[in-house]
Amino acid sequence: MSKNEFTNPEFLTLRFNYDKEVRSFCERMQGYVQAFPTLNEAIDKIFIQIRPNGKLETTIYMLGRLCSRQFEAIFVLATMGHGTSANRLLRSLFEKAVNLHYLAQYPEFLDDFWDYYFVELHKLGLDDEAEKIDKDASTKMDRFRRPSGGFQPRWTKLDLVSQAKLIGFDEAFLRHVYQGPNGYVHTSVGEILESFVHEEDDTLSAVTEASDADRTMADMSLLAATDIVRGVIEKEVQYFALNPVSEFDGFVEEFTNILRSIRQASAQRVASQTKETQI
Repeated sequence: MSKNEFTNPEFLTLRFNYDKEVRSFCERMQGYVQAFPTLNEAIDKIFIQIRPNGKLETTIYMLGRLCSRQFEAIFVLATMGHGTSANRLLRSLFEKAVNLHYLAQYPEFLDDFWDYYFVELHKLGLDDEAEKIDKDASTKMDRFRRPSGGFQPRWTKLDLVSQAKLIGFDEAFLRHVYQGPNGYVHTSVGEILESFVHEEDDTLSAVTEASDADRTMADMSLLAATDIVRGVIEKEVQYFALNPVSEFDGFVEEFTNILRSIRQASAQRVASQTKETQI
């Protein structure tokens, strides 16, 4: 290999052929696409202001950052029509957001949040790693032990739904960001069925690209993820007493209009279908 090949390498860029799906996403979600750059800029302007000090502030900050990163991943998946995958990540994003809100409201449980990591390492058979991190790891795990044996399933004694309700998430939202996505975390018959379309002769054909169900799930997952991130950003601003960011207020207003137009379109579709059925 010549010196020139080392100093001027040619790089290959990887790219899936999703032009059709991206166009479809932009057409059906044009209002969101137009508003998205405002949200993107707002997130950057908000997080750049934060200078965390201490364990609690760092935890609140980093959970917010992780929520932002996971939201970005959901956005990319949604643009490509990967509804089921976006839905799975929605469940993960939701849990991070719940933990952020909960610790901001109940900071006395911060040590539980961190020390439960040793239980997770223990379950993976990595007790030696836990001892390297903290020589008292075994002792710290003891408070998570159940009298009947084993450990409590989460770092808090509350299940995720109870924890979410305690900090203000309502039942209707929980169905969409928790109960629904839970059905797709593992292999699901429903996921397989949604990958087929009914032909005119009443037979089923496998879809080789995103199905209508996939696209619908992608859009709804993105909207729910956006709502979660909106709440996360508001909490970061409030918790760290940050300067107002006009872009964020602008996006919240746009997002409210987007949701309103989607609901109106949905209501019109239902009314039209009902009318056709009656005829």
